[in-house]
Amino acid sequence: LVGGLPVSEQNALIKQTVETHLFIYKDGRRLPIVMIPPMVEFVADLFYERTQQAILWKPRGGGGSLAAAVLIWLMMVYRQRSFLDMAGSGEQAKRVYEYVSQFWYCVPSLADALLDGDPLLSETRLKSGVTLSCVPASEKAARGKHVAGFVADESCQEDVRVGKVLQAAVQGALSEPNFTIVLLSTFHVPFGFFQENWDQAEERGYRRYRWNVNACMMPCQVGLEQATTGDPPA
Repeated sequence: LVGGLPVSEQNALIKQTVETHLFIYKDGRRLPIVMIPPMVEFVADLFYERTQQAILWKPRGGGGSLAAAVLIWLMMVYRQRSFLDMAGSGEQAKRVYEYVSQFWYCVPSLADALLDGDPLLSETRLKSGVTLSCVPASEKAARGKHVAGFVADESCQEDVRVGKVLQAAVQGALSEPNFTIVLLSTFHVPFGFFQENWDQAEERGYRRYRWNVNACMMPCQVGLEQATTGDPPA
């Protein structure tokens, strides 16, 4: 994933690398990762540092947390960048952690070569010293050790206190050289931290990204091929 290539080639390499080598397990099934075009643009722009700050408005279940996990994993492996993933709740923080934790075992022997111990929610550490922490938003986490990579997942929250914590964490990342900052969320409420950063994205240095459920859907070819006259009653 070297630099110096045309943007179209860089994007194609990101898509090929992720879809060839990474996958997830869900409900006992191994699922391939399919990167839709806006997801490729989002991950590639940040990975190749065409932008350092991104804000993503994504649909519920539309792969926003998965895109963040892919970005974090690529940046840890290829850019040696530590990350803090902070979410509105512990359950939301756990989602990114579970994705990234699975990625280490997608490539044979990679976990043994890179990981310094088991990947933990509180901290996944590489032998190089690079770390990932996935935590719910709290003042203690925001005031902790500053790292260059910060992701605010489901950052559109009604609780104004969460917004203040996330903003403090953003400031911590901004103080680091070569930072990467990502805010992403479904737009739950039309006010607060996420809304302010979305509306003032250009002034605050963010590049906007957005996709909706239509971008995530694919034609059901199997259903069309096997449809029968008995399907409507069923």
